[in-house]
Amino acid sequence: MEFNLDKICYRQNYVTTVIVRIDLATTINDFNTLMPKEVGNVVKKWFPIFEPQDIIGAELQFNIGNPVINNNVIKQWTFSSRDRKNQCIVNSNCVIISYNEYNIFEEFKSTALDILNAIEEKYPEASAKRIGLRFVNVIPLLGDSDLINDRIIQPLNENKNENLMRAITTIEYNLNDDINIRYQYGYINKDYPANMVSDDFTIDVDAFTTGITYFEEIDKLIEAMHNEIQRVFEKSITEKLRDKMR
Repeated sequence: MEFNLDKICYRQNYVTTVIVRIDLATTINDFNTLMPKEVGNVVKKWFPIFEPQDIIGAELQFNIGNPVINNNVIKQWTFSSRDRKNQCIVNSNCVIISYNEYNIFEEFKSTALDILNAIEEKYPEASAKRIGLRFVNVIPLLGDSDLINDRIIQPLNENKNENLMRAITTIEYNLNDDINIRYQYGYINKDYPANMVSDDFTIDVDAFTTGITYFEEIDKLIEAMHNEIQRVFEKSITEKLRDKMR
């Protein structure tokens, strides 16, 4: 079944977490010791609570004789929304933006691109070696399996009993030469390894790249990732769940 993604809009969603992560191809050493105001001021527009953290790392050096472990302290710059439900983390190796309270993709993407554009303006040579966009949906079935496509839920339900601890399926595929998809669904069970007591159904779709990407290309890549994530989600649910979200 094909979906017109441009026309899909829901008043309610079951998204518990959205994450975009940019792993830098080369470290930005400035971030080890300081947060440039050109970047920090932009991040604070979206995440006004600023909490720098010291991260202790270990480096193993092999000298003549015994190896030596050197501890080094680097900065991790953590920014949070006023309610602390959404967060941006910046360090010398990556940028991570995560939402635990998500409304619409356009708002999320606008925030991410605003921050990444500020980093690109300050460090024009910056590029990414991996870009990831992940959506985690948790749907409380409350005994109603008809909310999820039979094709994916019935094989799991065949193994469902009072002794079940977890039932998950993972599918990985290449969308094209640029994007990989990891699609996980099933009964994750937040109380694992205890036996499952609720029938919350998780649809977790992670899209990512592994090649070098320049910052000016990130907008189109994130859009393409989101389109595939949305398509996978729509294939996983039924019209009954859509009616609940409208």
